[in-house]
Amino acid sequence: MHDKYEKSLAKLHDEFVGLPQDVRLEFIERFQRHSFSARLDAYHAKRNIFGFGNACSQTWLLFLSGRDRTDRQGKTTLPLQSLLCGAASEGLGSQLVIVREPVVVATAHGSTQSFMTVTTRAQRLQPGAATLLQDRANNRLSNDSFLTDVSVEVMSWRHDGTPAAETEFSWTCTVEGAIAVFISG
Repeated sequence: MHDKYEKSLAKLHDEFVGLPQDVRLEFIERFQRHSFSARLDAYHAKRNIFGFGNACSQTWLLFLSGRDRTDRQGKTTLPLQSLLCGAASEGLGSQLVIVREPVVVATAHGSTQSFMTVTTRAQRLQPGAATLLQDRANNRLSNDSFLTDVSVEVMSWRHDGTPAAETEFSWTCTVEGAIAVFISG
């Protein structure tokens, strides 16, 4: 690193350490984001709006929630897979993967009216020959793919359509999961 930047960082560190402890803790807490995740035994009902072809299967439902804040441009990204925090761990040789797009609801907090919108992003992967997808009843999901790099961009807006900077919000998300069994040969 350039010597000038190292000196600036050292000076910034010394100034930060010189602040009262409660001010330092409040500063650090401002940049912490809390989220919660749970894996639930669930059922997936498929219904056809024409009244035929209805089906029910056993599945896993991943439920996530938390609080966050948008940046100065009224945006933030929630990296869903890193927020699962162990809810997707299944055991040696397998893991719980996301098989459907997430359903996300974001609600603004505070006295200023804001609209919240969400956009999901993910890469869809078809399982390879050495990977099996299974539902909760251990039935093979032959036609399904799974999602990786799943994230949600949350945006906050004012009533006139301009970004609402630094808007605090809470969010909930549900996604369906399946077991990816990796067969080594």
